[in-house]
Amino acid sequence: MTFLKEGEAKAEKQITLAGEFDLIVKENKRITAPDHFQDVRHIALTCKDASFSYEPGDIAVITPQNLAAEVDLFLEQMSWSEYADALIQITPSSDNYTLPAHWPTTMTFRDLFVYYLDIFGVPRRSFFEMLAYFTTTDDHTERLREFASPEGQEDMWAYCARPRRTIAEVLFDFKPFDIPFDYMLDLFPTLQPRSFSIASSLKVHPNTMELCVAVVKYKTKMRKIRRGIFTKWMSTWQPGDVIPRVRIAKGTMALPPSSDIPLIAIGPGTGVAPMRSFLEERIDVEHAKQNVLLFGCRYSDKDYHYREKWEKYKSEGHLEVLTAFSRDQEEKFYVQDRIRQQASLLWDLIENQQAKVVLSGSLDKMPGEVAYAFKQIFMKEGGLSAEEAENYFSEMTKSGQYQEECWN
Repeated sequence: MTFLKEGEAKAEKQITLAGEFDLIVKENKRITAPDHFQDVRHIALTCKDASFSYEPGDIAVITPQNLAAEVDLFLEQMSWSEYADALIQITPSSDNYTLPAHWPTTMTFRDLFVYYLDIFGVPRRSFFEMLAYFTTTDDHTERLREFASPEGQEDMWAYCARPRRTIAEVLFDFKPFDIPFDYMLDLFPTLQPRSFSIASSLKVHPNTMELCVAVVKYKTKMRKIRRGIFTKWMSTWQPGDVIPRVRIAKGTMALPPSSDIPLIAIGPGTGVAPMRSFLEERIDVEHAKQNVLLFGCRYSDKDYHYREKWEKYKSEGHLEVLTAFSRDQEEKFYVQDRIRQQASLLWDLIENQQAKVVLSGSLDKMPGEVAYAFKQIFMKEGGLSAEEAENYFSEMTKSGQYQEECWN
């Protein structure tokens, strides 16, 4: 890393690569009730590039940015504020190293931390190992090396992973240190892209991509409020803002090959995002009428995402809506409970009409519970043994009749 003299060069923007698109924010709207604990956003992004395209079930891949104000505080903490606006040039130290293709060679020191380096994520073991070389206190060096050792993993978990302590906080705890600027890229990890199911049909929303994203905000064991790196940035998006380098990737689910084949779409919470893309395509474009949506959330009046759209489709005879509001009654009620309740309908669609089943949502207990509910249906309605039900479900998965896309 070389610091340039004023006027020697200009800061360059990150490079949009082939297959990436710069999108413009059209809408960023909260769709959960103001008094609900979770802030879920409906995001609409537009693109002027004629080659921009995606299919229902596809994924938007977006790299987050750190907030400039938080980066400035970090630089102050590190006693690097005087370098914030200085121009730097980054060149690999040998032919064995290359910069990421989207990195410009010239940027400000602040931009390095806003756009490229992860300083607010939870560090990995390798970070402690590297930081140990730069501490100036023997006690700190010893502790960092212990965290990096196989024997110290339990201590590192208790100190860092369990309370979700960030890189910036770790650095604060282990001051003083002397980090040579040439080792910046060795010490700090790079910001990694995040993937989101697209929540719209391009044929219904030309030149537009829509997302349904929950803002990540929680309290740690230290009683500190944590906010996700991506959604903290996303919360600040305003109409007209440019979101750079968005890439489209194939998801793990797809529409039935024919509009005559029924679709059973299961999407609790923000898992409804890809189901919205499927149902818009099926109903508004293909005019398919055999569609079932199983949606689950906490409260019917607080986090029932896209309720008006589902009720419209239902009133037009294009959609059967089966809901599960887990907190609207004393006993909790989930989508898997609704599945068991609608055993006859779902078995008929699957067995006699070869309906396709798609499932999306949190990768916790839900996917397993839903799978178990279907196997119970196969035994109850189809008269199958437990082993036969297991094989039936396995065959649905192998053939693509049952597909899921779940995340942590």
